[in-house]
Amino acid sequence: MTKFSAKYFNNKTAVKAIIFSKDKRVKTHFVNPEHNSITIQGKTYTLNDQDWFISEGFPTYVFNDRDAEPQNPLNPTRRSLMTADDFNVAISSKVAREIFDASNPKMDAGMIGLILSVITLIGVGVVGYLMSENFTQISQTITEIREVLRLIGGQ
Repeated sequence: MTKFSAKYFNNKTAVKAIIFSKDKRVKTHFVNPEHNSITIQGKTYTLNDQDWFISEGFPTYVFNDRDAEPQNPLNPTRRSLMTADDFNVAISSKVAREIFDASNPKMDAGMIGLILSVITLIGVGVVGYLMSENFTQISQTITEIREVLRLIGGQ
């Protein structure tokens, strides 16, 4: 049944069922109860007088798709590991840690590679320049040796 038909045609008998499934989906259904149970998509859920609340003018039950009994959001059976204040402190400290981490940038592998490439390029340029001066000196020395050998050898 749709919300429209529940609101305008079956407003005295319709029940709103909110079902949480194991794949984290939440589905809302409007159904007419049969005695103390409702059937939604082949699954039957029981209704009781303690675990309901009013939402949008309808008696509303919250179900887990694995349990037939309704869950009371105001009286949970599991206790929370931390209070709302503790959770707020944890979030604040996480935000502060992220701010400090963002203000202290770390060099990643790409930046280190870029710096090493620039240094290598500069080093190759310097070595090439020094070798070019030595090549002219070596070329001059070889030319002088050739001249001396030619004078000695007669050619």
